[in-house]
Amino acid sequence: MPTPLHLPYPPLVVLECGSQITWSDFSCLETGWIEKGASICITAREGHLNRGGYFFHIRLTQVGIALRAFDRDNVLVLESEQQLVDFLNHATGRIYSENMWNVSEEADLKVDQ
Repeated sequence: MPTPLHLPYPPLVVLECGSQITWSDFSCLETGWIEKGASICITAREGHLNRGGYFFHIRLTQVGIALRAFDRDNVLVLESEQQLVDFLNHATGRIYSENMWNVSEEADLKVDQ
């Protein structure tokens, strides 16, 4: 039986993004979203009605912009909004970034406590 998923920052927000994610794509979220945290599914603007997407749980913390998994905090901490956008573009396959590949690899190699 599958494990039920719990959204860290409900409700789920679906962002339909073009070929490149920009900071302005987040303008549809309520003011203060990054401080409160947001569970976001990034999808393509076009495609099948039930197309899939990429899940991210994002929140501003004292150490930076933290991304978490469904079941773990602070899987990755980024320093700026631009670094977040660069990471999201890389992670969703929109724009390859060698720097973000290295950041992703470091996050993937973290050992669970």
